Amino acid sequence: FKPFMRILGLSNQAVTMWVAGAGFGLLYGGAVITEESKKGALTKEELEHLHISIGINHAIVEETALFLALGLNAFWLLIPRFVTAAIAVHTCRAIQYLKSKSLPK
Repeated sequence: FKPFMRILGLSNQAVTMWVAGAGFGLLYGGAVITEESKKGALTKEELEHLHISIGINHAIVEETALFLALGLNAFWLLIPRFVTAAIAVHTCRAIQYLKSKSLPK
């Protein structure tokens, strides 16, 4: 998962939480994220990136299965969501970086 998480702009510590949120939906994934965040597994910024990605990719298994049954192409169901999530997370990272550089020390 490491290369995939890097493309999505997420840390390696977010793998379990991302799989839970994207694979099982927000109901189950939210419980995993809450428990892991209480343990301090991720920084505030990493949690924000995770939330952006899951917001775009949540319930990807269920929705893909539903639309595949209707005859839609899996490529058009999956790739645009992953690309959009990656762009959104990397944009957030860039904004955070620029803000940190523009703040007086």
